[in-house]
Amino acid sequence: MNKSSAFFDRSCEVAGRFLQSAVVVDDQAHLGDVRPSALVTPVRSSANRASRLSNQWRDPRSPTEDLDAKSLIDAFAALGVVCAVLQADLRPKKEDDQGAPETVKDLGLRTCKATRRSDIVILDWNIRPEGAVGQNAKSLIKEILERDADAVPSNRLDDHSRRLRLIAIYTGDLGLDSIANELAEFLGTLGFDVERDGLYRIKADSVTISVYGKPKPKIEAAGDERRVAEDELPKRLQRDFAGMTAGLLSNAALASLSAVRTNTHRILSRFSPRIDPPYVAHRAMLQPPEEAEEHPVPLIAAEIEEVLADDERIQELVGLAAIGEWLNDIVLEQKTLRDSLELGPDEFRAELLLLLRLGLKETAAKAKTGKWKKILKGLDDYDRKTAHVLTRALAPEEGEAATLDMEFAQLTSSRSRYDKPAPVLKLGTVVAIEEDSHISYKLCVQPVCDSFRIDGTRPFPFLKLVEKQDGEGGPVDFVLFDQGRYVKLKCIMKVHRMVFFNMDAEVQSKSVKASRHGDSWHFAMSGGDTTLRWVADLKTNHAHRAVDQFANEIKRVGLTESEWLRRMARE
Repeated sequence: MNKSSAFFDRSCEVAGRFLQSAVVVDDQAHLGDVRPSALVTPVRSSANRASRLSNQWRDPRSPTEDLDAKSLIDAFAALGVVCAVLQADLRPKKEDDQGAPETVKDLGLRTCKATRRSDIVILDWNIRPEGAVGQNAKSLIKEILERDADAVPSNRLDDHSRRLRLIAIYTGDLGLDSIANELAEFLGTLGFDVERDGLYRIKADSVTISVYGKPKPKIEAAGDERRVAEDELPKRLQRDFAGMTAGLLSNAALASLSAVRTNTHRILSRFSPRIDPPYVAHRAMLQPPEEAEEHPVPLIAAEIEEVLADDERIQELVGLAAIGEWLNDIVLEQKTLRDSLELGPDEFRAELLLLLRLGLKETAAKAKTGKWKKILKGLDDYDRKTAHVLTRALAPEEGEAATLDMEFAQLTSSRSRYDKPAPVLKLGTVVAIEEDSHISYKLCVQPVCDSFRIDGTRPFPFLKLVEKQDGEGGPVDFVLFDQGRYVKLKCIMKVHRMVFFNMDAEVQSKSVKASRHGDSWHFAMSGGDTTLRWVADLKTNHAHRAVDQFANEIKRVGLTESEWLRRMARE
């Protein structure tokens, strides 16, 4: 990512609207610049006064360990970010001090609680006392990341579910590059896939650690360009955060969350205690009454959707101007474009922007390059051979195109699971039946109203899903991620291919809930040992579309009619 481009500047502005909180952990934090100065003998002579003042500067060869917390807090405040400073105090208590000394475990607990909702974490590298420099900082990093992982179910812990974390090391030590190397090795021992972004930044899955130096007098030392004053650090970290999130859809997601944060109290005002009486009355009149418990979530989601719809800046982040800036920012491989499209990078950018503005038909009519014109026609005709061509040209690695297209397809069609509640079998639930080495997939089409308030056992209807292998022709309805791979599925809309499974409802919830078996969720079938492994839940509209297509298939009317007339009716 070009850190001086128009697109990155746009991303920084989005990140600035999002960031709200930072937490600092340092054992030398002070409210004001109270760095110690050299002791001098008082003198009366005005001739020696200038000499006395000049001797108050600290030795330029010694590292700066103190943290001017007030300057840091004020600089974050100027960006609209609230900064909390935790002063670490692991030193043994004196005899006349009250209470036991703070331990590393105590500090870790305080830090994890404070950083659970923070956007940025800043740690000193040398939190004394410690056996080796950086030992306590690494312990805090490990505990923060482990707490983040504990908040996600083990079967969902992947690159997409990990907490986005920006951690900064802000230290007075001289060897900033050595600290970065040590941290990279440390994250590798924690099981992260580590990637270096320059000398002083480490990327590990969704975690980024940046190393900065506290201010020092001008001396020759490696990494001087990374030494920043407290009032400069917040802007540098804002840019680091933007480097983690700079992208078309990621910017839109970040701006959406910012809009929700900004309008939180307006949303709350719509659900004030004033409307509790009519809600209770609403429940009293429903049959069954507990159905009212399902209503707040869609009501609140609708208010959030209205907030996002009212923010025009979100659409601008994925508009043509933003895409143009993004295209100028990404690296396009000359050879790949020549081989696949017969276009150079600059020509491809121009042609693609024209395509995004005019659409396939009009752009194909104006295209001059033969191969490009053929590709556009193939895209317009749903030619499978050209399905990944644009993604392949834009992706960082050519071989990722098919995977990225399927990842986006899954995002648009299936619901994400963000927490631990057990899945409930209902319309849109996709399950897998594992028999020997064969896996077959089914789509539940039980109406939602028939999936709850069940006493005992109830049959559930399922449509058959056929897996399409790579290179196999024919249409695909859904793309799901199952057991480490993407699965392309086609729904069979035939009544005689349907199956019914008897399922036992849970007594308390009166619904068919899954239970955890290892790293997977399973629905137990009635009267047997066979289980249905939960795979995904389709988004509501996609599930309804499948049912609508099935209904259209089974409501066909068979007629005795003239073949000539039947053919005439199709023209």
